[in-house]
Amino acid sequence: VGALPAYDLQKIDDSNFLLSVSVPGWKDDELEIETVGGNLHISGKRQETDSSTDSGERWIYKGIRRANFQLSFSLPEHAQINQAQLEKPRKIAIENQGRVIEHKV
Repeated sequence: VGALPAYDLQKIDDSNFLLSVSVPGWKDDELEIETVGGNLHISGKRQETDSSTDSGERWIYKGIRRANFQLSFSLPEHAQINQAQLEKPRKIAIENQGRVIEHKV
């Protein structure tokens, strides 16, 4: 049994909610958002690659979970999904000995 991504569910007002799911390291084409029969499904499927063949990348540590997942939320009968979108991660500039390193979060 794998761990699921962390998520936040915020009540904006009596009729509006905001669901945010944390999926660091996932590409847009590996994620899917759909509604089926009153349920909201968010899934991630990726093809694993051996870390030694990762396009020349040299990893010291890989701690971001890479297992496939599926989150499902039951929606009330009156619920409508107005917008579902993937948003790019923010970048934070980290300075190290006068050199700026971009870090995605």
